[in-house]
Amino acid sequence: MIQEIFLPEKTKTRRLISKRIIGMTIQENIVTAAQIYATPSTTLVEKLYEEQIPAGAPERKAERTGETITKVLARMSKYDQIRVAIPSTIVTFKELTLPFTDNEKIRMVIEYEVEPKLAFSIDEAIIDFIVTKQIPEEDSSQVLVAAVRKQDLQSIFDAYQIAEIDLSCITVDLFALYGLYLQIPDYANLPQASALIDIGTNNTTIAFLLNGELRLIRSIGKGIGTIAKHITQETKQSPDEVEQKLLNIGTQQTQNETYNQSVQKQITHFLNDIQFTLNSFSLKLNFYDEISKILFVGKDSYIKGFADFAGTVLQIPCEHFSSNKLFKTKQFQNKTPRESNSWANFSIALGTAIAYAAHDEFNLQAKEFAPKKHPLAIKQLFTAGILLCIVFATIGICGFLQINTLQTKVMHQERQAIVKLKKIFPPGSSALKKTRLKTLTKQAEQELARRQEAWMPFLYENLKPLEILHDLTQTMYHRLFAVTINTILISTEEKGIPQVEISGIFKAKEGELWESFNNFTKFFEENSTMLTLSPEPDVNLSQEGAIEFTFKLKQKEKPQS
Repeated sequence: MIQEIFLPEKTKTRRLISKRIIGMTIQENIVTAAQIYATPSTTLVEKLYEEQIPAGAPERKAERTGETITKVLARMSKYDQIRVAIPSTIVTFKELTLPFTDNEKIRMVIEYEVEPKLAFSIDEAIIDFIVTKQIPEEDSSQVLVAAVRKQDLQSIFDAYQIAEIDLSCITVDLFALYGLYLQIPDYANLPQASALIDIGTNNTTIAFLLNGELRLIRSIGKGIGTIAKHITQETKQSPDEVEQKLLNIGTQQTQNETYNQSVQKQITHFLNDIQFTLNSFSLKLNFYDEISKILFVGKDSYIKGFADFAGTVLQIPCEHFSSNKLFKTKQFQNKTPRESNSWANFSIALGTAIAYAAHDEFNLQAKEFAPKKHPLAIKQLFTAGILLCIVFATIGICGFLQINTLQTKVMHQERQAIVKLKKIFPPGSSALKKTRLKTLTKQAEQELARRQEAWMPFLYENLKPLEILHDLTQTMYHRLFAVTINTILISTEEKGIPQVEISGIFKAKEGELWESFNNFTKFFEENSTMLTLSPEPDVNLSQEGAIEFTFKLKQKEKPQS
């Protein structure tokens, strides 16, 4: 996801990016999965599913498990992450108290501190930890270290590799269960001590919690399968028959007294082993008060009435771990159609998917089990490079479009300029055939120079021919008179005074010719601003009844100020 490149998935207190996460665990011969959709404000539990691993040759167990994992994922939606949990039975747990509260500092010394406590070499192990308690006044932390041998982890890791899954995290089933425990208010607020007991077929893992802190973990080599096996031997019944009775009748009395005695005896022995472990935990932690509650997880539900019977034998309140109590808080919502009594098998898978925020950094996917992916920094640089290419391409395209628009405008302006320039050339000029603005501009400059050269003498002679012509136009060509001008001669006298000689024909109605001509000369004298008539104009009457005249005009003297 593109936002993941530039934003963290979540901070210590809040999720920033919504993701669909699948939590998965392999519990003996069953693959269990929980699908959630985590948003910044709500976590939706969407799907729960489990699939039995088919029986077969032991050497092909990884292949059979991988194929089962593939079937389970086919029932799930498209996901962003897969988190898996490994069984506690292959993990060694050690509690340490370290003089640090910073996780990075703890991580730097954790291997050195735990190595003397392990029964195998640190080089053979994958190690990580969770902080169970911080003591700010002492600037120290209480941590629970999980160490697993590489060869034990490899056998589980191979199954997921066969299924071609890129794992996001490898956690421990009991840590996943503890994280879920802390997110359920009914459990997180239990006073004093409590216990989480995960019962399997042949192994049982017991976790001791003190004031909500996971302190000690131990596995014993007994489980529901062990109980059923001993009952089968004592009652001479078939394993299937015993298993069916445990599931449907459990600890209730039947007409078969031998069966009744055997069930109570074997379950009591099993519970006594649990009691012994809990007592040893209490002694080790110097805790001598009562345990407030025991929560059973796993195959305890295979024996009907097991929790009630355990409570009677141990004299401690016991119940099945109910992961659906999550939905008592607004943060979690159930979107599955599952009945409330069928959630027992999915507690670990659900806890794996819904990682507890304080344990989010725990991950046994290290060393040779680390994902073969580029570091986030490289992904960020690669993405930044792609974005820069997109930005430059966008700028280039926009620039090209803008340049193209400007070129269109320039061409339009050039065409208008060419039209205007061509107007200054006389008809038939060779310049009118030019189409390039640069060529026409050069020709126009030459034409301007030629015209300036033509008009230059007038400047030197102190003549203002344009002003004189304008004055004549205003007086000679007035609409009151029918005047035709033949020639206009503009020159200067020896003293440099401008003079104008103008010849033309004046027409008027018969009988009014001379009177109209006098009015014409009078109008000229009154309205001309620059010129005045000479005293003796040359006037002749033509054969057509018109007056042919030649006026000699002089520049009016400027009034003295």
